[in-house]
Amino acid sequence: MTALEMSDEFSVVEYLQRLLSIDELHPHSVTANCYLLKLGRNIHAKISDMRQKIDAYRSVLSRFASGVTVVTAYRGERADGVTVSAFSALSLDPPLVLACVGEESDCYELLARTEHFGISVLAAQQAPLALAFAEIGDAKVQALRIFPNLWVREAVPLVANSLAHIVCRRYAVYAGGDHRIIIGEVVDLRANDAQRDPLLYFTSRFRRLDSHP
Repeated sequence: MTALEMSDEFSVVEYLQRLLSIDELHPHSVTANCYLLKLGRNIHAKISDMRQKIDAYRSVLSRFASGVTVVTAYRGERADGVTVSAFSALSLDPPLVLACVGEESDCYELLARTEHFGISVLAAQQAPLALAFAEIGDAKVQALRIFPNLWVREAVPLVANSLAHIVCRRYAVYAGGDHRIIIGEVVDLRANDAQRDPLLYFTSRFRRLDSHP
């Protein structure tokens, strides 16, 4: 278990107590105990600093408003997918797009190895679907039963009534820290009703366009 994992599992006091218990061979050694206490405090300070930087990173990047997509593929005969806001056009020639999928997603490996996948750009009214596809495991299976609105095109599942649909062939997959960068070559696409507003993601919340001046 790493120091970071230990700090998550135990309180700081318990963590320092465990550090002290390591020195079982020299229980009366003040030098060893002081060293362990100092080590524990230093590790805790570094972890706190790391968390502050991560919080700042998330806070700043959450100011970049983005659309919301659901990236889908077949897992055998069953459709599966995940909500993705880290989606972008990449190239016109060849036509490429990319989606970043976190390793905590249960679609992490599926989307990295599948030959074809679909991308559905969600409308403002589809926020419940975005939440459903953000679930993992059984909870998402139940959500898919609640929202059985997938339609099939080019053997790829797509979310019905979305603003746009893109069908991709896997072009490349790259590691990106705790995410996979999945690049797809566009083989089919279509735009749907442009009169509806898109679903937006801003400051870690779903938003809608304000059409009023």
